[in-house]
Amino acid sequence: MHSLVRFITVLLLAASASLAQAASISMTPSSLTVNQGQSFSLDINIGGVSDLYGFQVDLQFSPSLFAVNSVSQGTLLPSGGATLFFGGDIDNTAGTVSSIADSLTGPIAGVTGDGLLATISFTALASGSSGIGTVNAIFLDSLGNDIVIDKINTADVTVTPSAVTPIPAAVWLFGSALVSLVGVSRRKLG
Repeated sequence: MHSLVRFITVLLLAASASLAQAASISMTPSSLTVNQGQSFSLDINIGGVSDLYGFQVDLQFSPSLFAVNSVSQGTLLPSGGATLFFGGDIDNTAGTVSSIADSLTGPIAGVTGDGLLATISFTALASGSSGIGTVNAIFLDSLGNDIVIDKINTADVTVTPSAVTPIPAAVWLFGSALVSLVGVSRRKLG
């Protein structure tokens, strides 16, 4: 009986330890509406990570709706020490940013907790709606072991058409009066 209890206890501890190692990736805000021509930013965040030493992710987006302007380093890894950041290769024709990467340097422990990995700046090109998200994610601990990512959330971005500014009726009236005056003055001169 005691050996069965010990066996179950060991299994429960092992299961809880593996669950504690799983992390999640999210884009924030998760839902956003912007105007055509407007610039906006999305953050790539990680939650529930333990001993994060480095990462690499790719970003996918609809190139007919969005253009990436820049990629900036987040605050999580620099909170653990010196880092080496690469903002990735932006390809607005293909709708990708390849190899956004950041790593601590030197023989130090990784960071633990929740935080900001990177910020992506976009411009909305055309009206429509599409998801923006990370793919090909690699996360490593300070020993070079893979960190399990159990959930990756995307951001849903809607672009509304740019508003056409209506010309007030007073401007039309003034323009019509001006054209009439020009016509009358030409008749008097001719």
